[in-house]
Amino acid sequence: MKYNLEKGSHTVYALQYHFVTVTKYRADLLTDEIAERIGEIASDISEDFGVNIQNVNGGSDHVHILFTGLY
Repeated sequence: MKYNLEKGSHTVYALQYHFVTVTKYRADLLTDEIAERIGEIASDISEDFGVNIQNVNGGSDHVHILFTGLY
């Protein structure tokens, strides 16, 4: 994995955030179409919050979103 390093006056860092959400009672509800739509929605929301979506994936009962801050 290649890291995009951010630099400050005395620091170098690469902050990534991992968000995981599950369906209620871990029910198997998420299909490929729903997971794709969740990725689209996350991309739209990311613009409002100034973050960059790195990866969206998951299973039939959960979603993982990996993102980095743009600030």
